[in-house]
Amino acid sequence: MTLVEKIEKLFGPVAEGLGQSIVQVSMHGKVLQVLLERVDGAVPTIEECEKASRAFSAHLDVEDIIKERYFLEVGSAGMDRPLVKPADFKRFRGREAKVELKFPIDESGRKAIKGKIESAEARTVTIGGIKVDLDNIQKAKLIITDEQFRQILKERKE
Repeated sequence: MTLVEKIEKLFGPVAEGLGQSIVQVSMHGKVLQVLLERVDGAVPTIEECEKASRAFSAHLDVEDIIKERYFLEVGSAGMDRPLVKPADFKRFRGREAKVELKFPIDESGRKAIKGKIESAEARTVTIGGIKVDLDNIQKAKLIITDEQFRQILKERKE
């Protein structure tokens, strides 16, 4: 089990106890980044991220699984959240996404796809009419369209 997997396993129940779920845990040099969303799918507030940060920090101090100095950064996954797990693609079927690939999908050498998530199976997803093996996905995230952004602003006014 990698360090990131150990941390994700440690933080999962803590996040759930705070009404949140972990979208992604990553380590970039000395920065441990944790992206969250609320269990109800809403974007967490700054206060909710701060509370999670304090709880995560306390658990890391007790477990002592990171031996070198690090900086903990806890934040919202945001509206353009990363798509990390196969379930993420299923959940956001019908939404626009941008996917960066490890290997080209055709003779043109193209390693990026932008389009609507059409389907998500156990090992593949179809985006913009192109079927992609999940193992070939380097990075994926939702794209917020102008229409979705206007809808979000409208909902917040109400």
